Amino acid sequence: MGESLHKPGPLAEEIAATKRRLAALEHQSVAATCVEMGHDWCLMGGANCGCEWIEDGETCRGMCSVPVHECRRCKDCDYGENPEGDMLRSDCATERNYI
Repeated sequence: MGESLHKPGPLAEEIAATKRRLAALEHQSVAATCVEMGHDWCLMGGANCGCEWIEDGETCRGMCSVPVHECRRCKDCDYGENPEGDMLRSDCATERNYI
């Protein structure tokens, strides 16, 4: 029995090369930092939104809360500095005519 007469076509070769590249990247990702991979945020609780003083001299007194996330990989914390927290702080200020 000799060599196979069937040679993979260009698409099959490209798919095989892509699979090899993906396997190499997945292996590399195991040791990658969050700078390279992005954080894997999970909700760990909430924090006071830290609203500023409003016109009548009262604060929001802890009525507002923003989500706080922690990265599962590196344990970094966003301390409520995230898009949802920004939106909630903005809504709080708007509701109280602070802006």
